[in-house]
Amino acid sequence: MILFEALPHEGRKEDYLNLAGPLGELLPDQPGFIGIERFESIMTPGKLISISFWESEEAIEAWFNQPQHREAQGKARSGIFQSMRITRLKVLSSRDVPTGSP
Repeated sequence: MILFEALPHEGRKEDYLNLAGPLGELLPDQPGFIGIERFESIMTPGKLISISFWESEEAIEAWFNQPQHREAQGKARSGIFQSMRITRLKVLSSRDVPTGSP
């Protein structure tokens, strides 16, 4: 799993979304890709958070080295973001929790 946190410079959120959009279209065909979610922080307005799910470390490495992804990373680092952090996470356990139905 990858946790991606980024705070775009003022007025640059659309630039990020314009980079991320075409990459999102590539993800379903990327070997080992499971899914992705994107949120905006409630603690830090404007901060974007993406969580992507992968089958293996090898799949993550392949995505990080995918040519269009690498090109987008370079563009993002060149001025779109005030800050960014990429964290690789390993799931130790996961289970569905039953909920009551109304």
